[in-house]
Amino acid sequence: MLKIVHHHIFKCAGSTFAWILQKNFPGEVLYIEGVRTAYRIRCEDVADFLRRQAQRYQAVSSHVLTIPTPGNEIASFHVSFLREPWKRIVSEYQFVERNGQVKGTIDDYLVRILDPRSVKINFQIKHSSIQDFKTGNGWDENVASIYLNRENVFFGIVELFDESMIIIEEMLASRQLRFDGAYIAPQNVSRGTTTAPKPVLMRKFVEMNRADCAWYEKKRAQIEEMYHIVDPDGSKMQDFKRRCAALKAAPKSATASIRIPPLREWARIERIQPNADRADGILPECVMTDASAEHGDAANAS
Repeated sequence: MLKIVHHHIFKCAGSTFAWILQKNFPGEVLYIEGVRTAYRIRCEDVADFLRRQAQRYQAVSSHVLTIPTPGNEIASFHVSFLREPWKRIVSEYQFVERNGQVKGTIDDYLVRILDPRSVKINFQIKHSSIQDFKTGNGWDENVASIYLNRENVFFGIVELFDESMIIIEEMLASRQLRFDGAYIAPQNVSRGTTTAPKPVLMRKFVEMNRADCAWYEKKRAQIEEMYHIVDPDGSKMQDFKRRCAALKAAPKSATASIRIPPLREWARIERIQPNADRADGILPECVMTDASAEHGDAANAS
């Protein structure tokens, strides 16, 4: 069984966590996606793929791997990160606009994606849901499934990334798994200033993403509570900051080998056939752009 599976939600500190995985498991992290970038894959499919590989891996990271159904976990620990929904969509817009995937203002982008059929609506709920693939592509909302209390599925918070890392370290230590969550710097941070959208579009965004907002707020409150339990006096955070500072102060040669492999080295498996009834047209940007532009040959990404 793998040690860690990372379910990478686009623009949710995923590349920073992938960097951390590379640091902990050099040469033993598998990046895997679907053959068709808009359609998701299951943990069972990845397990079958791994059984046929000569190389043994410690961790997996994927943009399209669904949360496993209970009993079908392929790792001791499955992890994903959530971000405040508006901040996430702004970061996404900045990224795809900078890379030439879309043109226009944030208003233009919102007009394009604020469609009930789009996977962009409650995107993090869809990413976090257990999927039955009834639509054929694995991007359904199954709100009941995300609230299952599962010890081996963890959702961290981007805005509380360091606190999330400390909790992860403690949870893995309880499983006798050694893991150092320290990092040199956030990776692939979106840059630039985005003008505030028209109020009517902002209201529509909030209204259509109420489930995402509620999910984020619930998990943020849980992370805050968990952190105060595992680090009541702040000593673990002090040690964590010290380890991060040591990485940053080290010679570049000490961390030069920590890199995410280029896209051509990623594994691809086919599972889901396209469903012609699902028309969102935006998903390849949130998966393929993230994969190719963030994780290219010069990659260190989020």
